[in-house]
Amino acid sequence: MFRMLMLLVALTTSFILFMCLIVSVRFLFSPRGIYWILPLIITALFFFISLAPLKMNAVQVYEGTYPVQISPDTSVREVIPLIIVMLWATLLIIHNFLLSFLIPKKTFQEQRKRNLDEARYIQEKEYRRYRQNLLRDRMKQVSIAQETGGDRYPVQWITYYDQY
Repeated sequence: MFRMLMLLVALTTSFILFMCLIVSVRFLFSPRGIYWILPLIITALFFFISLAPLKMNAVQVYEGTYPVQISPDTSVREVIPLIIVMLWATLLIIHNFLLSFLIPKKTFQEQRKRNLDEARYIQEKEYRRYRQNLLRDRMKQVSIAQETGGDRYPVQWITYYDQY
């Protein structure tokens, strides 16, 4: 029972740190990503540190060689990393809320860039349509000019036809 509890504590610690790592990576690619570099590094460090006890507990429980030590000192020492990890996760949540309150979003610049990109896209599409219409009109004028000016029949025949 006690060794399963320690395995559960190590598993919970690693799971919480993994979720914190995912959150830190997600916020790293947000507009305020520069402020998430240090929390990401610290979370990754905590996560890799937490994998060693998890591996040790899992292997020893699987092999049946886990030393059963039931003493208050050992149980408290095993739970302290879980408490630290929970405080770290709380600190990350507070960090996110403080960033959202203290550093305003750059909505004006984002909207301006989005509008500029949209205007350039629409201009490019209209320019293509204009070029296609211009090319089609030129081809139509060339075909009309060939039919009316024509070098298909000799000029004498055309003048003969126009007389009658």
